Amino acid sequence: MQALQAASRRTIIGCVFVVLAAIATMFIYVYPLQAYYEQKDIEQTEKTKLEKLKDANEELKEQKKGLSSDEEIERIAREDYRLIRPGEEAYIVTEQN
Repeated sequence: MQALQAASRRTIIGCVFVVLAAIATMFIYVYPLQAYYEQKDIEQTEKTKLEKLKDANEELKEQKKGLSSDEEIERIAREDYRLIRPGEEAYIVTEQN
């Protein structure tokens, strides 16, 4: 009877030890790995944003180069802002229904 109780106690202690070891393993390996993969995802997202910003920056540099010529400035003024030169007349063409 005493031997049976001692064996039962050792089995319970062994199970508790295994559970504690599993929990310790989770804290040591699983949570840091999870944080690592989350950081990798964030890094990839930020890299994508950086590439988009670099592309936008290149486009703005090209626009800046274009704005250094008087012809480009005049084209933008006429097309986007409907400006005319002194002495010119502006006409608005509408569709007839």
